[in-house]
Amino acid sequence: MTTFEQMSALVDIEISLIKTVRRIKLLKRPPSNLLLETYRSFNELKAQSIKLDSYAGDCIIARIDHLLQDDEIQALLKK
Repeated sequence: MTTFEQMSALVDIEISLIKTVRRIKLLKRPPSNLLLETYRSFNELKAQSIKLDSYAGDCIIARIDHLLQDDEIQALLKK
């Protein structure tokens, strides 16, 4: 996977997580399988991105990590 493809995938994951978290928190909708699938995809890509020495990639990963650290989201991921 090229650097551009990794960055694009990280941005796609971030957008998906933002939408899912918004649905869960603001609209009080139960989480779908999309949350867990996105979480797994992120962890896989994050492991690959460690090889990617990029400030932009690190920033995107940090923003996604921040989204996932929310107490409500963590509780759902542990189920």
